[in-house]
Amino acid sequence: MPGLNDLQNVTLRGQQAGAYMEPVFFVEGLDQPVGLKELLEYIIANLGGEGGGGADNYVTAANLAGDTLTLSRISGGNVTVDLSSIDTDTNDFVANAALDGGNNLVLTMDSGATVLVDLSSLAGGGGTTISIYDAGLGFMVKGTAGIVVSSGSQGVYDFDIPAGGILESFQKQFTNAGTEFTPGGEVQLNLDWNTAAFNTSFANAVNPNIKLILGNNNQAEPASFSVTVQHTSVAGGVTATSIANINGVGTPVRVKGIL
Repeated sequence: MPGLNDLQNVTLRGQQAGAYMEPVFFVEGLDQPVGLKELLEYIIANLGGEGGGGADNYVTAANLAGDTLTLSRISGGNVTVDLSSIDTDTNDFVANAALDGGNNLVLTMDSGATVLVDLSSLAGGGGTTISIYDAGLGFMVKGTAGIVVSSGSQGVYDFDIPAGGILESFQKQFTNAGTEFTPGGEVQLNLDWNTAAFNTSFANAVNPNIKLILGNNNQAEPASFSVTVQHTSVAGGVTATSIANINGVGTPVRVKGIL
């Protein structure tokens, strides 16, 4: 079932509200209505782009307390939205959303009332341009700029991801088991996101989903070749993943991680 993020444009066609229910909005192209928090979270999360709010815009949580909606982001300050102008007892819905030429997003309600969203704390950031490049040691990454892969010991690979950066996937072709795997025949991947916003425990961890690509270019699950993937630790923004028994697959073999 499609959601807001599946649409190229968001057009509101109505609202349902009442004295004892939270308002919901009907969006062109969606069968089910969306809540006010989801709608405003979508608007804020999509205000970035090159030269704009950058990766700081990614919303991690939304909390509604009274008439104030607070959006928490991966980095940077929170964004608060005053919803007091919205009368939930009527069919008042957002008819228009536009930037006022400064740091404000103006939501105009069907009744004529407006809700002002201060975007000043979204300034800065490195942009959200995604590209594919060699981050070091033959690791091709798909993500924002600045990701670096290094190794302090044989078979152990450390990813340094700038705070607020995006890493969508990575892959490396291993051709020499004697020098590229650990002495025990494993691959160890340590991903440091340089943030305290997540990866502080397994409950909020972002771990890579590991796939193997063999010489015939077919993608396979590691378990199909008795390869064991374990996410061994999560702390301080860093995740550690071990790929055991990969030496039994032989080389060449490509390891792919999807986040």
